[in-house]
Amino acid sequence: MDNALIEAARSGRPPAYWRIALYFLVAFGLPFMLSTFVGTTAMVAYLFLGGPATAQDVLDLATSDLFLFSVGGIFVVGTIVVTALWVVLIDQRPLTSIGLRTRRPAWEWLRGMLVGAGLMGLAVGLMAAFGTIQAGGSLLENPARLLGVAGALFFFLIQGPAEEIVFRGYLLPVLGARGNLTLGIVVSSALFGLAHILNPSFGLLPLINIVLAGVLFALYALVEEGLWGAFGLHSAWNWVQGNVLGMAVSGGFFGPSVFTLREAGPDWLTGGTFGPEGGVVVTGLLVLASGWLGWLLWRKERAKSRPGAAPDPEEA
Repeated sequence: MDNALIEAARSGRPPAYWRIALYFLVAFGLPFMLSTFVGTTAMVAYLFLGGPATAQDVLDLATSDLFLFSVGGIFVVGTIVVTALWVVLIDQRPLTSIGLRTRRPAWEWLRGMLVGAGLMGLAVGLMAAFGTIQAGGSLLENPARLLGVAGALFFFLIQGPAEEIVFRGYLLPVLGARGNLTLGIVVSSALFGLAHILNPSFGLLPLINIVLAGVLFALYALVEEGLWGAFGLHSAWNWVQGNVLGMAVSGGFFGPSVFTLREAGPDWLTGGTFGPEGGVVVTGLLVLASGWLGWLLWRKERAKSRPGAAPDPEEA
C-alpha cells in the first residue's frame, strides 16, 4: 500500500516484532509508574502535612477532578515523551514520521473535531429517538462551572492525541510496515480495546465498541495519511460525550458538563454506566462509519495505482 503513514515507519531501523512489543510495555509502563508515584506522594503529603484526615477526606481527594486530571495528565504526557524518545533514539527516524507530516494540520484537526462531535451527537440523538435518554440540568443553572468544562477540553486535547500517537502513530504504522495493513489495524485496535480493561463497568460489549473505535480511528488516519485529524476526532468524541452532554466516558466522569443527560433504557442499548460506548447504538454507528472510511481508503488507493493518476487534491 502506497500510504504515507505506513511508508514513514520504514525509515530508520527496520521494525522488529520484539522491539514493537518492548515499546508498548515501556510506553505504558514508565508513565504508569511515574503517575502512580506522584499520586501516592501527593496522598502521603496530604495525610502528613494537611492535619488530621478521615478516610472520607482521602477518598474525596483521590476522586476529585483536580487530582484525577493531574495524575492522568502526567500519564498521558509521559506516553507522548516516551514515544518521541523511542522514535528518535531507538527507531532512529524523524519524529514527524509518526503521522505528523502534513501541510494543513490546523484544518485537519478542526475537521476531525467536527467529525468526532458529529458522530457522538448522532449516537446520542439516535438513543434519544429510542426514548432512552433523560435530560437533567444544564450549565445555565451554574455558569461558574464553565471553567471546569474548559479544563476538561484542555485535558482531552492532550489525552486523545496521546492515545493516537501510541496506537495509530506508532503501533499501526510499524505493524503495517512489518507485516501488512490488516495486521496493523487489527492488532493496534485490539490493544487499544484491552488498554481500557480496568475502566469501571467494563464488559464484552464495551470491549467490542472500543476495538471498533480503534478501527475507526485507524481508518481515519489512513485516509488522511496522518494523525492530526484523528487527534481532533478522538478529543471531540470524548469531550462532547462527557463534558457537553454529561454522560460517562468509557466508564468514568471527567468534570462538569454543559448538559446532564442520563441513560434510561436497557444497558445493552444505552451502554449503562459505561456510557454510550457500551451500547449497540454506538456499535452500529461505528460499523457504518468504519465501512464508509474503508470504502474511501480503498477508492483512494485504487486511484493511486492507476498509471498517470492525478494527485489527490487533499495532498496538493
